[in-house]
Amino acid sequence: MADDDKDVEKAMKQLEDRGKIPDFVKELDDLADKLSAPGPKEEAVFEELRIMCVGVWLVEYGKLVKVSDRGSEKPAAHREK
Repeated sequence: MADDDKDVEKAMKQLEDRGKIPDFVKELDDLADKLSAPGPKEEAVFEELRIMCVGVWLVEYGKLVKVSDRGSEKPAAHREK
């Protein structure tokens, strides 16, 4: 975990301990965490699309690329970190 992330978590914990973070903010943060990476079903769908050479991917710099132009490479969000 990056130092910035640790600082943010520490600040959030301090606010939470003081009762200053509404529940919806916590829920929104949890949702953002869940949406930040593809789930197993999404992986399966994208693998099927890749095999069929259909669809487009959004690559690192916001550029859309046809699946057929990418070969077997996975989109950035689907790569192991």
